[in-house]
Amino acid sequence: MSGTQQSGSKVKWIVDYFQGLLEKQPKLAFSKAMEITKKQFMVEFQEKVKKVSEQDTNNQAPSVEDSWRSSWGNAFERVARIGITHRCKDIPRVAVFSGKEFHDKAVWNQPDILSEPIWARTELRPYLFQSNVDVVIARIKPNIPKDQAKISDIESIVAVCSVNWSVRERYQQDIFWAERFRFRHIPFCLITGDKGLVNYACGDDEPKSENSSKLSKDIAGCRAIYDRVYLFTTKSVKRDNRLFAKLDKIQTNVIQWLKWL
Repeated sequence: MSGTQQSGSKVKWIVDYFQGLLEKQPKLAFSKAMEITKKQFMVEFQEKVKKVSEQDTNNQAPSVEDSWRSSWGNAFERVARIGITHRCKDIPRVAVFSGKEFHDKAVWNQPDILSEPIWARTELRPYLFQSNVDVVIARIKPNIPKDQAKISDIESIVAVCSVNWSVRERYQQDIFWAERFRFRHIPFCLITGDKGLVNYACGDDEPKSENSSKLSKDIAGCRAIYDRVYLFTTKSVKRDNRLFAKLDKIQTNVIQWLKWL
């Protein structure tokens, strides 16, 4: 099995195991589910990583911890989507989709909602610049089973989410879309496990004045760009509750946003 195939199998294992935990324990906190998944991952792949290391003596094989971090990062978008789906399952006519599904013009007939026409300097016609959102929360047409809902069944967009474990790899890319979504009255959210944001929101760092020049650029960026920042953490959010929240609480905002439609 190639390295790519091995990586893909680990990502699939994480996604399936995480989903299985939520199905067995619907009220389980997402961060707790992640801890359980990681613990089992270590047991499951420790021996396999050891064998790879013994077989490849010329190169230093990654540790099981490295393997977990890499695989979890690749699985995080799907894990977040599964979590949102579970929390919103009792909200009528709300379904959760991958942002990639909206790139197919033949399927999604409202391209102006999640994309932007861009004119190149020497071109007479624009090309459609697709948004890089990862998760789309939508209201679907009546009488459509959620697990069978397709893009064509969408009635309106409730919110869109950008997903990345590390915020610095994401928020700078989202600046362009923040203004567009705000103009279209679509809540734009970030889902992350970024340590800096978690420490700040949960009060684990030194308190800083709102006007302090030392205020983290990441935090300032998030305030300017996102309507909500959802955190993967077991801790309680103590600061900026209007911006920061645990991902487990997303259904509360979804119910509120539905009233705006």
